[in-house]
Amino acid sequence: MVNFEHIGTLPGSPQPKDLFEPCMPEVDVLSDIEGFFAYVREMLTSEDLPASAQAAELQQLVHEDIRSLRAVKGQRYVAIITPGRIVSLSPSPLPNTKTGKELAPLRSLLGTDQPLQITAISYTRLEAYLEDRSKTKCIPFLGLLLGFAYLGHSVLVFEGHPSALAAGVKGSDLVIIDSGMLPFLPADWPAVVFPVLKPKARLFIHERKTFALTPITRKDGPPGWQRSEPDGEASYINMLLTTLGKSNHRQSVWIRPSNPAPDPKQFTTERAQLAYLSRLPFQYDRLKVDVIIKTLWNLGKPDDAAGDGADTRIFRAKLAESGRMRDIAFLLRLWGSDEGKQSLEIRLQ
Repeated sequence: MVNFEHIGTLPGSPQPKDLFEPCMPEVDVLSDIEGFFAYVREMLTSEDLPASAQAAELQQLVHEDIRSLRAVKGQRYVAIITPGRIVSLSPSPLPNTKTGKELAPLRSLLGTDQPLQITAISYTRLEAYLEDRSKTKCIPFLGLLLGFAYLGHSVLVFEGHPSALAAGVKGSDLVIIDSGMLPFLPADWPAVVFPVLKPKARLFIHERKTFALTPITRKDGPPGWQRSEPDGEASYINMLLTTLGKSNHRQSVWIRPSNPAPDPKQFTTERAQLAYLSRLPFQYDRLKVDVIIKTLWNLGKPDDAAGDGADTRIFRAKLAESGRMRDIAFLLRLWGSDEGKQSLEIRLQ
């Protein structure tokens, strides 16, 4: 028989007057917090989750999340865990109600159809959660999480209290941190979180003001984390040109349709830059080289001093370095091939 005994309560941060303003609530302490989270994860993978949930030895908000729904084969849920360790199951859209076009952005973000373990850290204070009819005042990105669950992924939300932080994120493939809760996480949260994730796990901050997802990576020095670049061709171009500019690399760099996009790490020897580049999300063999070539070429402008013919352009930019802005320029040159495809030569001027 599963038994997660309540053994105490730990304080949180001061509670603001606005019920929906994020804070770190006080939390209940269970006898086996790691086992508790593992049990909820296992419950989420059940073929008949409503039946499993009703049979589980857990405190639940079942009256509003389960009993009002008839059992539907394939119905998925997001598990929302309150600071009192009550489990609320929020239902995703009914099976076969979403189109491939609607789901494409979610699939693109995740990068795989294999089942993932996804954890979100957000505001789950019980009083606010019960008052929040849409639940999106507490968890602004709940719709995104419900979409992940619809696709078959295991999705869980909790508040990120130090007493449960490692247990809550352990084994996750993807972690999303609510920017509203970020100030209330322990200062050493990166040292707690990163070691217990899957080897290739990804982390994002969900920005409450813009609703943007910002990727983050580990940093060797304080505060232990840093904002990173989103995956994709545009971000790759930015990092490639930044690396070339900072390293003063003046040899030609080639973007060829027959090869993967070149790894920026090969163009610098600076340790801090190498450490940052090694943690970027890019899968170089999956980047669309033709898009990179076209985008870079469109950035350039004709320049009489750059060379002759229509196959040469100059891209001028400003590089932030040591707190100052520096003017830089890149020579861009298109080269044809027997197959009719064009390669792009890039050289720092």
